[in-house]
Amino acid sequence: MEQKHLFNAQDNFDAEVDRAVAELNRLWRIHGTVMTDIEPQRRSRARELDIVMTDAANRGDLPAARAALKEWTNCFVPERSML
Repeated sequence: MEQKHLFNAQDNFDAEVDRAVAELNRLWRIHGTVMTDIEPQRRSRARELDIVMTDAANRGDLPAARAALKEWTNCFVPERSML
């Protein structure tokens, strides 16, 4: 029973990641953003957060994975100056 609960929670997290990526794609398409528009420091931080997020999700620590996802997403939101 515990294992099934973990899979359902993981499926929900996977859906959260899909929604975050879809929203970033939408924002980038609207504003004509490309990866090189994102500062190198933010891209680097996003790579670090991707590792943290994946590790936390694989351990079943979904609160930590969600926190990393939120920060990861913020790395890629176009700056107001680009909008």
